[in-house]
Amino acid sequence: MLVMSTQLIGFSIGGICKRFLVAPPSMIWPANLVTAALFNTLHSQETSGTHSQGGISRGRFFTYVFVGYILYSQRFYLGKVCLVDTDWLLS
Repeated sequence: MLVMSTQLIGFSIGGICKRFLVAPPSMIWPANLVTAALFNTLHSQETSGTHSQGGISRGRFFTYVFVGYILYSQRFYLGKVCLVDTDWLLS
């Protein structure tokens, strides 16, 4: 009976505080803050430059940076693969 009553009191307090702790979109858990900021930035409908000069969209900018990062990191990986000494495999 004690366990059930403490659980019900906890759920009641949680229900009362839901409006203040759960509902505001500004209350983001710190571990999810980076992901939430990234999604908020990518799903915005604004361009990064001025509209009169025709700036690129944020999604296209993210795509360019992501592809550049992948190509840049693969350059180091392929360089290490080419430097592997294969003479020990034959002996």
